[in-house]
Amino acid sequence: MGRRRTDLARLVTYAAAAFPGIGICSGPHESSTASSVIVFGLASAHLRQPTRVPIPEDDKGAHLIGQNRSSDEVQLDKARNLPTSNSTSRLTTTKMAQEYVWLITGANRGIGLEMVKQLLQSPSNVVVAASRNPAKATELQELAEKANGKLHLVVLDVTDKESINKAAKEVAGFLGGKGIDYLINNAGVVLGGEDTAFSLDVDVLTKTFVTNVAGPAYVTQAFIGFVEKSEKKTVVNISSTMGSIGSDFGAIGASYAISKAALNMLTYKEAKEKPDITVISMCPGWLQTDMGGPNASHPVSVGVEGVLKTILSLKSENSGQFFNFQGQHVPW
Repeated sequence: MGRRRTDLARLVTYAAAAFPGIGICSGPHESSTASSVIVFGLASAHLRQPTRVPIPEDDKGAHLIGQNRSSDEVQLDKARNLPTSNSTSRLTTTKMAQEYVWLITGANRGIGLEMVKQLLQSPSNVVVAASRNPAKATELQELAEKANGKLHLVVLDVTDKESINKAAKEVAGFLGGKGIDYLINNAGVVLGGEDTAFSLDVDVLTKTFVTNVAGPAYVTQAFIGFVEKSEKKTVVNISSTMGSIGSDFGAIGASYAISKAALNMLTYKEAKEKPDITVISMCPGWLQTDMGGPNASHPVSVGVEGVLKTILSLKSENSGQFFNFQGQHVPW
């Protein structure tokens, strides 16, 4: 029992890295289970609210899932070395002197939606916002009406190969021969909750793999031709440091951690197979989204700006590496 509590404490201490989906809700999903939450655009199993654990001062990537943190703790986080939240238009305009195309999966809520908003601040960006049901994505629809052709909404379910293939054909139609500079595999799911290696449901593990590993793999296969014909040639797999074998998160969260470790290996293998493109894994952290709550460590605008700033600063030698939203390397 003591060992399980220790494992839970470790997981809570590293909550942002372990379950970034708690603060990242990229799309709605109809579910008949009242206790489910929405993570990366898909429904997850219920996750228990953890107890409060102090953040180690030497671990800048660690945050709490619990929403009962003191104002002093929140202020301490805000005092850390993070990018400001009002300079995205400067960074995108500075880095993008010409038109660049971004495709983002799970783009109708949370980090995906915020990415769309910030990228549209620069006229140099064309954004393809992919989600399971964009017709119900009110904010995306409103953004598209004002974007002067710079925002395209596409139906794409990462668990459905036919949907992915159809989306690729649709994108080919409106891009008119252009490539995709930045492919962001943002959609993912947490289904296993606090499961362990010896208690996990194999069906849950399989479903988690379909979304978190097979989904990004097939999306990248379907769109790699667009990426290769672009200038920036960049693929970003949204991961989690829960999938870092070099970090110690204890026994729980097995299905999710195993899937993210596999996604990280996918990143590495993609980078090795195609050295002419840049492929990275990115952990976005715990942010103030609908699911993250108001007491999350950072506003979603700050987190997304950090993600974009890191992506825009990538060099070819960064391919096959793992970063967090502060631009720091994460061990495999």
